[in-house]
Amino acid sequence: MPPATTPAPPSASGDCTFTITDELSERIATVAAVEWSIDAGDVTAAHVEFGVDSNYGLLAPVDLEEPNYRTLLLGMKPEHTYHYRLVATVDGQPCTSEDRTVTTGPLPSALVKPKVTNAAPEKHYGGYMYSTKWGTGNDGPAWIMDKDNDYVWWYVSPMIDDVFRTRMSMDGKHLWMRNTGQTAGSGALLRITMDGLQEERWQEEVALSTHDFAVMADGRLGLILWDSAAQSRCAEIAIFDPKDSSLTPIFNARDAHGSSTCHVNNIHYYAEDDTFTFSDYESDCYVKITTAGELVWVLNGPASDFTGTSWLRQHGSHFLSETHLMVFSNGEFGGATNVYELELDLSAMTVETLWSYEAGPSTPFGGDVQRLPNGNTLIAYSSVGEIHEVDPEGQLVQKLVWPEGNPVGYTTVQNSMYTASPRIYRVDP
Repeated sequence: MPPATTPAPPSASGDCTFTITDELSERIATVAAVEWSIDAGDVTAAHVEFGVDSNYGLLAPVDLEEPNYRTLLLGMKPEHTYHYRLVATVDGQPCTSEDRTVTTGPLPSALVKPKVTNAAPEKHYGGYMYSTKWGTGNDGPAWIMDKDNDYVWWYVSPMIDDVFRTRMSMDGKHLWMRNTGQTAGSGALLRITMDGLQEERWQEEVALSTHDFAVMADGRLGLILWDSAAQSRCAEIAIFDPKDSSLTPIFNARDAHGSSTCHVNNIHYYAEDDTFTFSDYESDCYVKITTAGELVWVLNGPASDFTGTSWLRQHGSHFLSETHLMVFSNGEFGGATNVYELELDLSAMTVETLWSYEAGPSTPFGGDVQRLPNGNTLIAYSSVGEIHEVDPEGQLVQKLVWPEGNPVGYTTVQNSMYTASPRIYRVDP
């Protein structure tokens, strides 16, 4: 059905009377905005239940500070009719609206569906998968898939191509995205509302940024920069404040390993101890620093503070705790790409390998890994456009393979489209 443009007839439950409007986003045809009011009383809590039938199954929290209680229905499949109803607490009493429907629009042609192999569907974790169609000349899209591997959200911006990373804002109302910025001066950063209708862009301010970013607890971002003085490749870690567009370099990668050649490609922030970790592909290492720019340790490579590791090159990582992490190792060009689960001993400065997976395709560039709450591991082989989910025994659960020319960026699975994905010192996404 077309978007509602006038209020629907009031609906009532008990002593409550709702007036409701809904409208599909003009940018993302699977997102609907619901606005509503109630005839009288003090609303102290509310949510929207929605789903493919009147059993619903999905829930959208209502922010009572939003004008007209505007609430987005997220996670709907293309070209489906969805039922929804409002549930509110008014003067301490529950109120429920009548059942209503909204019909989503089609998938854009830029989104190519992968071939899906379900080797053990009963073990599949599910959740929502966040990634991008990565590659020079691609303007995205950034995308989100549901547990059935259906695209439920996407965003294409004419202002940015080669999109490599997306992350949700801490309040869950925006999606951040950026390009790889392979050439100094080509970096760009976007913040988009989840209905796709408002886009903020930083380009001149972050032109030297590249590859990745990390969302901090206070809304600032950790960025990777080309060295602002020497213009050498990917040398600095900096903190960017979108409120005033200030950019403050805090650490140069050379101070961790001593090499004048670096390629920093991955960064994470940890609120528990206010630190960053970053990956330097050229020096085969992860580095941990404080947000004040103090070096904590170097893991792997010639400058390692630890013994017990020997991988070559890496991109994505997932720290499950301060000492427990997953590593995506690209390896030699044309050689094996491996995933490792490691335990760090911070007293003895040794590393124990707890688990590994070597059955994926050779992946010279990109790559990500995430331990899922059910014990499975998600592995994104970015440059070859392939994603594996494997069980704790290393057996394939599910494989997604995109046609050639459709690589994927950094990839994260989370449980909800309404809250940020921490991947910060814990497994629960």
